Amino acid sequence: MKGTSSMDFEQYTSQIVQGLPCSKREQRDMQDELKDHLGELHRDLMEEGCDKHTASAMAIERFGQPKFIRSQLCHALPLVDKYTRKWILAFFILYTSVLSYVMLLSSDRWARRAFTIEWKRKMLSFGYSQSMHLYENTIPFHTLRDYIVNHHRYSFMTIFLNLFGNIGAFIPLGLLLPLLFPYFRSIHRIFLASFTGCVLIEVLQYAFTLGSFDVDDLILNLIGGMIGFSCYKAIHAIVNRYKQTKFQME
Repeated sequence: MKGTSSMDFEQYTSQIVQGLPCSKREQRDMQDELKDHLGELHRDLMEEGCDKHTASAMAIERFGQPKFIRSQLCHALPLVDKYTRKWILAFFILYTSVLSYVMLLSSDRWARRAFTIEWKRKMLSFGYSQSMHLYENTIPFHTLRDYIVNHHRYSFMTIFLNLFGNIGAFIPLGLLLPLLFPYFRSIHRIFLASFTGCVLIEVLQYAFTLGSFDVDDLILNLIGGMIGFSCYKAIHAIVNRYKQTKFQME
């Protein structure tokens, strides 16, 4: 489209997409799609005998008021558009890579593994097979209670990393999964995903002598996953409130 009609469509579609809660690239895509539809309607009207100026005015009139269309588009928008989703997906991949490294692949863990295996071998050679077992806690809140009651035995950093580190490690999981995949926009599925993830890590750590099994770690990881999901729900509620107050149907 050229000339005045093109300028009219540009201004009209710009008013529609202006301020929509999505990325600039998503706004441009929607504007281009709107202009394509207007152009098709414009051509149909010219084929029916309308001159260019009249066809442009009638096409815009048939589309409707910009505020009304903007309101409809706003309520149809997903929480995360496809461009923002790519960035979140990249962050999710980075997060899972870092989590896997810290929990399973760090040089520190493998150094401790070598020490533990050597210590087990010596205990076995001395005939102390009963001393080969690593620390395991299958009693809920036993380790947490020990950190609180006997806090003077541990450094601040040890308590902080074991309590808040285990919670913080799973907050991104509870937040990013529902942002990326609609299937996980349920607290039950996030709970199951968090539970599966932390059990898998604990089992791998135990199986490959990379750490000890502690049921309290599972509890803290699950709390982290639920906090992350609460953050997602809060973001969802804030965005919906923004849509309702700024783009109310007229």
